[in-house]
Amino acid sequence: LYGTVCLLCFLFGTLGNTLSLLHFTSRPDLSSYLYTCISSIDLAISLCVLPMGISYLANRRPVMFDVYLLCNIWGYAFHALTLFSVFYVGFLSLTRAYVLIYPLRKIKKSTVEESLCSTSSLSVSSPR
Repeated sequence: LYGTVCLLCFLFGTLGNTLSLLHFTSRPDLSSYLYTCISSIDLAISLCVLPMGISYLANRRPVMFDVYLLCNIWGYAFHALTLFSVFYVGFLSLTRAYVLIYPLRKIKKSTVEESLCSTSSLSVSSPR
């Protein structure tokens, strides 16, 4: 059951996020930029689910998780990507709240990019 659910998440997540990327990359506004980032991260999460699904379908044998380095890279990537996904959705919510509170002020895309890069690099460098 878990393997089937993981494979379905992989299929629908990959398809849905690829379509989202195609849609949002064609638009130059700030919200589309943030949605593009979120879709990219969620696409990477969907790709990370595939090894788990394969392992579950193989009666929980560690198919690619046998290799110590790959297992550690996968674990770090999955953990970091889920944190980034939540962080970017929260950041999108903050920008929406700012626009509602200050409707006549414009948020600069460069300011948002700088803050995202600096806080993302801090969260990657901090230990679990």
